[in-house]
Amino acid sequence: MSAVLHSNEWQMPILPTKQSAPVMKAVSKAQSIEVMTEARNFLANNKSSLVIDGAKPYKIMAASDLWLQMFGFSDESYILRRSLNLLQGPNTNSVMLNAFLSSCNLKTEQNGHFKLYLSNGQAVMIHVSARRYLIEEVEVVVLEFEYSNAILPHEAELERGGLPMALVEVAAPFRIIQTNQEFLELSGYNKMQVSGRALCMLQGPGSN
Repeated sequence: MSAVLHSNEWQMPILPTKQSAPVMKAVSKAQSIEVMTEARNFLANNKSSLVIDGAKPYKIMAASDLWLQMFGFSDESYILRRSLNLLQGPNTNSVMLNAFLSSCNLKTEQNGHFKLYLSNGQAVMIHVSARRYLIEEVEVVVLEFEYSNAILPHEAELERGGLPMALVEVAAPFRIIQTNQEFLELSGYNKMQVSGRALCMLQGPGSN
């Protein structure tokens, strides 16, 4: 007995099979195996050091064993090719850190103090030295890290308390670099919401 298929019954369309092309991800020259391998030669065995790509987002290319111990990472594979944002948090002055990294050059060593974060979330003050090098025409930055007891002058001023205060850039758009707790309580924002934002975020229709 044969079945009759009526014209008003829906049928699954038969589609021609098509093999999808493999997806290829582009790898920058800075992240190539050759350059990543060569970057390890810039690590000092007796220092806490990193080698990062010389351009934003400053991806990590190599780390010394002392650096891994200092920041609490057990395996280098967890941090490779990740950006330096891995070490930043609410109290990191990202604006000044980016300016510090972009200003270091092939001739002189730069030094600065920054509040960075360990793998467990603890904020620590770190002295960072930075210098650029060339690997097969690729610019890299070698960073060395030491714990620091320094308190930055503007941080000391803000931490005196009493009045709401904010540290902003001197040129337009006057981005907020850092604030004290009184400022946050007055504005109703938290540090993550204001850090790096232009001062106009506090203005409205009635602002002069």
